[in-house]
Amino acid sequence: MYEKPVQKWFCTKTGRTGYGAVELWSAIMNRTMYGNDLRLTCKELAEKVDMESEMINHFDFRTIAENPSKIVSVMPKVDFTPQELNALGCKVYYDYKGNIRLSFDSENDNQGWQFATSMINRDFRIYSLVSATMPARIKDGQLISEKLISTPFNPLFVCFCSDDENDESIGCLFRPAMRDFTPIVFTTNKEENSIGKVSRMLGGDRLLRYALEHQDSESTAVMASIKKIEPSEHYIDERDVWKEGEKGRKELKKEPIPANKILADNVIFCDTIQDAIATYYHLNVLRHTYPGNEQLNKGYYHVCFTYGGKEFSTVHYRKLKRFANRIYTLFPRNNHDLKRARTISRRFRDIYRAELPSGINNNAHVISTWLYGKPTMTVRDFFLAYKMVEEEGYQYDNDINRLFLTCIISALTTSPFENKEKRNKSGEVQEEYFVIDPCLLYTSPSPRD
Repeated sequence: MYEKPVQKWFCTKTGRTGYGAVELWSAIMNRTMYGNDLRLTCKELAEKVDMESEMINHFDFRTIAENPSKIVSVMPKVDFTPQELNALGCKVYYDYKGNIRLSFDSENDNQGWQFATSMINRDFRIYSLVSATMPARIKDGQLISEKLISTPFNPLFVCFCSDDENDESIGCLFRPAMRDFTPIVFTTNKEENSIGKVSRMLGGDRLLRYALEHQDSESTAVMASIKKIEPSEHYIDERDVWKEGEKGRKELKKEPIPANKILADNVIFCDTIQDAIATYYHLNVLRHTYPGNEQLNKGYYHVCFTYGGKEFSTVHYRKLKRFANRIYTLFPRNNHDLKRARTISRRFRDIYRAELPSGINNNAHVISTWLYGKPTMTVRDFFLAYKMVEEEGYQYDNDINRLFLTCIISALTTSPFENKEKRNKSGEVQEEYFVIDPCLLYTSPSPRD
């Protein structure tokens, strides 16, 4: 399952191709190679050769630790397996030369930039685990600690909150292959950082975390973050202001923005950690694939999420408003989450509501409408299962990342009002008025909602 397969097969009936017995049996049984589908395939193949494994029999595999633990203790791996990368939204495949490629990497080999799995450790402080031991509790009169085991079908990850490599005091455990699994938040100092506080904390890429940690009433800390972490990042350092000219008339002039007030371009609030990772790296790939294309390199996109899977709140809005010029929400494509996104955008009218293509639930657009035990609807699922039809392939040059960027930049706010000013020849304001955008009126609250 991890090594390079030696045999390639091709189905003359369906046109499906793949490597090895596991993928072949999945094709015969019309299953995907993800999550519980992969477990069932491996279990059936093991039964055919009279092999038994307790790990294959249980999707959520847990045992009892030999010694009770007072705190959450984890055993990290050295690197990520293909199944773990899939669970985070990174598609692993073979190119026409037979080389292993990752969808987080640019196909433009001339740019000198290459994705490495260690970037996930550096950018998000996320590590794949062998196992995690939970704090001890009393069961049947005995003090025991439950041990969560990571498997290829249901990988286990840890995400630490601090940038300090030696600080593992607060964070969360998450299993992206289980849609209904709420991240397990842990802390070793409950007086300073309670479980509830950590659950509501905003996580995200390294630059965002650094800025949120160091911002205060005097500075947004964005400029300091850019200089320290990503000096090449684009940001707006000038603004238009009306000032008196030589003849006493007001003129529109450029004025530099103070360094402590500079903001990042964009930030996207995602529903889950795996969706945030998939969003961040796939948008990152565009800058390195098309470095000379101004339309595809208009701004940098940062991502954020809550460690405990909590809802977007006023506190989150205030923090992100002092970090980026534009705030987006990007949730799974289903009725429940679309209503959640609409509720947020009604409450905060300047938030942009991005949506995945409607075809993500259509057999014509996806390799499977059922992924990881649930309908295909999340950002992670989009990159693993979505296939562009002929018209989309022509429009976006068969690049799914370009289609995804369109979903972001086409997002709208729910405020139908645009502020306008009418000035005379001297530049003085004569009239201030609002223009209503009829395209946004349908999102206004109604008593029936």
